[in-house]
Amino acid sequence: MRIRTVRRPCAPIAAALIALVLAAGSVRAQQPPAPEHGARYGRLLIQDVYLIDGNGTPTTGPTRVLVEEDRIVQIGGRVEGDVDAVIEGQGRYLLPGLINSHAHLQDGRGGVSMPFQYQLDLWLASGITTIRKKSSRLRTIREGCTVPSL
Repeated sequence: MRIRTVRRPCAPIAAALIALVLAAGSVRAQQPPAPEHGARYGRLLIQDVYLIDGNGTPTTGPTRVLVEEDRIVQIGGRVEGDVDAVIEGQGRYLLPGLINSHAHLQDGRGGVSMPFQYQLDLWLASGITTIRKKSSRLRTIREGCTVPSL
């Protein structure tokens, strides 16, 4: 009895696709993790974002932004070297911190205590990174929280 071997032309293609999927998985596993909330990183990469630079120029992107310590050191292009964490922008917008030039910090509202740090954290969550408080006693503000001097 003779055994007949049938060649299937799809087998090499299927093997190549499986190898490609496995290779992609290993490349993805080598990427740095997403950053943890509140942690500081030496080199942070923000990628796949549309950048609004605040100078009145048109939005650019999608692009990547490299932050080292507290400074933006590169916008766009290929990032050389390792990074500590990656934020996947997924097509969202990235813009500079906003300035509230007429802020009011209050000890309380409606008879309920409202610490300064709580108010500043709310503004920061809204993208406001700088405030100018009109006619305030800076000593009182500094006692309750960390506020940069203007």
